[in-house]
Amino acid sequence: MKLVTFTDTAGTRIGIAVAGGIVDLKKADADLPRDMIRLMTTPLFWPAARIGPILVLAYGLSGTFQFLTTGALIQKRSAPIGVLSTAVAIVHVGLCAIAGKLFLSAGVAWANVVTYFLLVAGAYVISQRF
Repeated sequence: MKLVTFTDTAGTRIGIAVAGGIVDLKKADADLPRDMIRLMTTPLFWPAARIGPILVLAYGLSGTFQFLTTGALIQKRSAPIGVLSTAVAIVHVGLCAIAGKLFLSAGVAWANVVTYFLLVAGAYVISQRF
């Protein structure tokens, strides 16, 4: 099974792709939300719950990066953004390797925050030049 979004006459909705097609979650069994909550509240899920807020911060920074690069991309001056992204990608791989070994999944989540912060800082500098 795979969670998918699909569009029909009622608009865009979320469903589960199965062999026979897509099951619309709105029309699915009423116990499905309870089953999902039960899955997320088992002791097996608790260690992952501490990583969620860290990743929310990282993806907030990601949105800021996208916002800051819009002007340079509209002006077709994407070369500095490519250089920045390549350099930060190399740093990200190193950070994930080190932080992942030392702090496991929380370390990798914080490596994402640092990486997106570097992208935002670099994009800010680039946006001020153009």
